[in-house]
Amino acid sequence: MLTISATQDEHRLPEGFTRTGYDADEQRYYYRDSEGRAWEGDEGNRFGELHPGTRSYFFGI
Repeated sequence: MLTISATQDEHRLPEGFTRTGYDADEQRYYYRDSEGRAWEGDEGNRFGELHPGTRSYFFGI
């Protein structure tokens, strides 16, 4: 089992972004910016472009 901590992402993410979750079914990582907006990565990609989130319920908002 591979475990990645949020601190390992800090140098890869834009300033103010934090990884908040992962959906194993969709193989998609989720993030939040410093203003509280949800973002998501592309399906199957751990690295790459981030897009405005479409599933805000994932974050319990």
